[in-house]
Amino acid sequence: MKLFELDETYNLIFHPELFLLKDYKDLRDDRNDVDILYKELGYVYYQCDMKSVFQFELDPLKRKEDIKKYVGLSKIWEPDELVKTCEKVYNYLSQTVSSKLLSTAYLTVDKFDTQIRNLDLNERDKNGKPIWNQKQIMDLANSIPQLLETVQKSEAQFLKAEQEETKLRGDKVKTLYEDGFNALNIGS
Repeated sequence: MKLFELDETYNLIFHPELFLLKDYKDLRDDRNDVDILYKELGYVYYQCDMKSVFQFELDPLKRKEDIKKYVGLSKIWEPDELVKTCEKVYNYLSQTVSSKLLSTAYLTVDKFDTQIRNLDLNERDKNGKPIWNQKQIMDLANSIPQLLETVQKSEAQFLKAEQEETKLRGDKVKTLYEDGFNALNIGS
């Protein structure tokens, strides 16, 4: 389910059904400042949507700080329970098989990246021999292109699935009276 999306000029678009969801309605009703509401909804989108430009940052705390900075929330702002609940709802309603698998691919890359960055080539066993030999290091290095290719394929399949879902729903929603009154059986 698409609750938000970006238009061609990167403006956040809220779908009308967004505020039919109790948690989003509660957030809207609680905020006196529309600017803050818009920034918080932007925060939810960028934090949760798999197509968000911030998804490369797998550390949620780092991602949170980056998003706060770029959407214009103050450094001291923290998501309250209403925002956290909206995040949970967004994650639940936007989850697909392809988004789950892409998320798993990203986590795999993050763990692999962390492991390689933390390699201590000077680490020795109890006999003073290097723990990592040249072959192990070369095998790790040679696996990077394969991992990159796997992630790129996962991203392409995710985007393809998203496009197919959009086609199934149709790219355009008819307005209420677009087919005339008779479509609603009014005045017949």
